[in-house]
Amino acid sequence: MAFGLGARAWLAAVLTLGAVAAAGAQERNTAGESLPVDVSASGWYVSGGVGLSRYRVSNGQGGHETLTGHGGKLMLGYQFRRSLRLEAGAVSLGSDWRTGPAIALVGAIHLGDHVALLGRVGAYYRRTARSEAFLGFDTHDRDEKGTEPTLGIGVEWYLQPRLSALLEVESYESQLKYIFDDTRGADMTTLSLRYRF
Repeated sequence: MAFGLGARAWLAAVLTLGAVAAAGAQERNTAGESLPVDVSASGWYVSGGVGLSRYRVSNGQGGHETLTGHGGKLMLGYQFRRSLRLEAGAVSLGSDWRTGPAIALVGAIHLGDHVALLGRVGAYYRRTARSEAFLGFDTHDRDEKGTEPTLGIGVEWYLQPRLSALLEVESYESQLKYIFDDTRGADMTTLSLRYRF
């Protein structure tokens, strides 16, 4: 599958962020700051990444199909303590799945100084037309927009004192009422970089 213009823009933004972050981390290392990282420090950070998404959309003929696409996210966050962060930004699952702003609370369980397990709960604004079904029977067919909850898990590796890499899997349609709805489903696996100021 070829990268679209939007995916290439996300990829360029992440690579640029990574180059700047790596240069900044290298400069700080030469000044005497070294690993292990003081991960308990509070402060601002920025993260961005590219992802592979999977989502179900209407095919316009009364049926639904599962699509894969290239997405990504760009977030600004604040770390309150070692295990708690709040972030807000933008998420895109691909050209057929239009989204808006997103917000999430992120918890971290550290397995030493270099690795942490992540869990996230949040919400995002979806602008993709959807239909409702129950046990395979369509109950609504409308241009449904609104706020959806998100859930995710992941792992974070601390590469430099201020730079880390994240691998996350997130669900973007996780409401309980969608369990028996075979027309729903959206998730994305994302590889991101996080730079702490």
